Amino acid sequence: MKNINTIIWDFNGTILDDIDLCLFVLNSMLKKRNLPEKSIEEYREIFGFPIKEYYIKAGFDFEKEPYEEIAPDFVELYFGNTHKYSVFDDFIKFQQNIKNKSLTQILLSATREDLLLNQIKELGISEYFDHVIGTNDIFAHGKIERAKIYFKENNIDLKDAVLIGDTIHDFDVSRELCCPCVLYNKGHQSIARLEKTGCKIISSFNEIL
Repeated sequence: MKNINTIIWDFNGTILDDIDLCLFVLNSMLKKRNLPEKSIEEYREIFGFPIKEYYIKAGFDFEKEPYEEIAPDFVELYFGNTHKYSVFDDFIKFQQNIKNKSLTQILLSATREDLLLNQIKELGISEYFDHVIGTNDIFAHGKIERAKIYFKENNIDLKDAVLIGDTIHDFDVSRELCCPCVLYNKGHQSIARLEKTGCKIISSFNEIL
């Protein structure tokens, strides 16, 4: 990765420190259904993609309540409590350190694109991204295909790109996009799970420099 000129950023858990908020939302949803709540350690061991599988591991029963009825609950609770999240200081420090470097920065998220654009505007970080790619709905699927289509339509060459994320799914995305991956260990999955990918694992974005 000596000649990297493009960074593809995951959002939640990589740039956005929303782990505590996501745990709060999950436990609120579980409590509403009289299901056992989770600790932060348990959350980081079960969170993943597809989101449906994560919900099943958390204890939801789709035979009693379809996923399509549960997902809006998450969106309402999550975006109704945005005061509980912030940008990782590490991300801001990294941006300050690369001000004079010629890098293309792309934001790629499973969040619905209009919600994503509102989030980064409210957080004051829109200026850092040359491209913002979200999904078309609230069900957190289709991230890989959406990225492939976007990169093809916009003639973006990924041969000198690196993807930075915080989950095994981000590693899977990087393989689909044929670019290397670096995983940040302060996000939504435990270090033990991340290590299974064989990726470089970092605790500070400045390690990339």
